Amino acid sequence: MNKKLDNLITDISLIEDDNLKTKEIQKVLKALDSYEMDDYQLFYLKGCLWNSLPKESVKRDINVVDNLKKSIQLNENYIFSKTELSYFYFDKKEYSKVVELLSPLDFSFFEEKDQIWKSLKLKELLLVSKLGLVDKVDKKLTNDFFELISSYTFLPEEELAVPRELVDSIFNNKEKEGIRSIAKNVYQLVNSNNQKDYFDKEVRLNLKKIVNNGSVPN
Repeated sequence: MNKKLDNLITDISLIEDDNLKTKEIQKVLKALDSYEMDDYQLFYLKGCLWNSLPKESVKRDINVVDNLKKSIQLNENYIFSKTELSYFYFDKKEYSKVVELLSPLDFSFFEEKDQIWKSLKLKELLLVSKLGLVDKVDKKLTNDFFELISSYTFLPEEELAVPRELVDSIFNNKEKEGIRSIAKNVYQLVNSNNQKDYFDKEVRLNLKKIVNNGSVPN
């Protein structure tokens, strides 16, 4: 990617004010076509920028999907377009589409680039999506969650990743058969030295209730 463009996009990600962020995204979107790059990268960047808009809208959603799908059609091996689209679908709770996109991917691609945290987050999105699609948690899915939780437990300090989607999935699926064994391990994770500072007392208490009673008050 063009270094100047790369810096512009990085700067946008650091903007906290929603109105200013929206203006900067729109400015870069208008200028993108003037930069020299492969078409699949151009569509990827457009999709990312639309996805970065703070305010959701029908126009935003259409542009995210259309641009990222065009990028994938032009280069099926460009993993970044598939992962970005999976983030979008996950936010929309379209879990079957997340599973379809992420299941074939080799997340070690990111580990080889020293991005263990990103590999973990993608595994987390995939498993949480699978959990959202089933009525009962089977042994295979349980073991996959145990492996993910173990990876978080032993994650090096310099590789910050917080399993918020994993924790939320326990609350969202608390009534499902087989969830308590996963909840027990998640409870231990959020009380571990490298994660306890990221979850408040109420979250830990409600997780404990699921472990002990099978559910938490609505």
